[in-house]
Amino acid sequence: MNGIFSRLSTRNWLFYVTVMCFLLGGLLAANLNTQGSLRAELGAGGSARLPWLVETLKEQRDTNAQLKNTINDLREQVADYEADLAKSGRQASTLNRELQDLKFLVGLTAAVGPGVVVTLDDDRSKKIGDPESDLYIVHDYDLRNLVNELFSAGAEAIAINDQRIVARTAIRCVGPNIMINGEPTAAEFVVRAIGSSHDLEGALNIPNGIIDVLRMGVKVKVEKSEKVQVPAFSGATHVKHARPAGPGKE
Repeated sequence: MNGIFSRLSTRNWLFYVTVMCFLLGGLLAANLNTQGSLRAELGAGGSARLPWLVETLKEQRDTNAQLKNTINDLREQVADYEADLAKSGRQASTLNRELQDLKFLVGLTAAVGPGVVVTLDDDRSKKIGDPESDLYIVHDYDLRNLVNELFSAGAEAIAINDQRIVARTAIRCVGPNIMINGEPTAAEFVVRAIGSSHDLEGALNIPNGIIDVLRMGVKVKVEKSEKVQVPAFSGATHVKHARPAGPGKE
């Protein structure tokens, strides 16, 4: 019995080994066949696609290079624009500062500073019919002389009864009133001048000066102040006939 079983086991083992060999051979053959097909396909189709892939890669690299150059150019333009903006901003700031200085110099801006306040008033104690009553009234030429004296002494801004004195200011008598910048004013006249209070007061009070002459007829008071306020010129600034002269301006 043992011999019979031993022979049966040997035959089964040989059968299984044979079957496994056939299976392994088939798998090996199929594998070799698949590899051959892949090589053939790559050899035929792969060689045809290779130039296209190379060309596409080259074009992509060129496009990337162009985009990088474009980005660099745009960055340089932005930097130039920023520089121009900063430059124009500085120029605009400088022009605005010069404009404000010019407006201040011509009296279009209110001013404040040390100076003097001069008050002139008619001497109403004198009789109207007095032959010398004209001496006791503040006249337009009195105000003009006072303004000239103050400017000569270094006044930088002057106003009479809140009328700013500028280059085109006219001070003239019209009936019982004195017209200043086309506005009628009457006594008392308060003249405010900004400048060195010491120099202005000294110039006004020199012997036989403008104040000495005025005191012979009208009431005069001169006061120094550390804070004199002068309003801006509020009259018309439009011109009809004058225009800038120079090349290309004719």
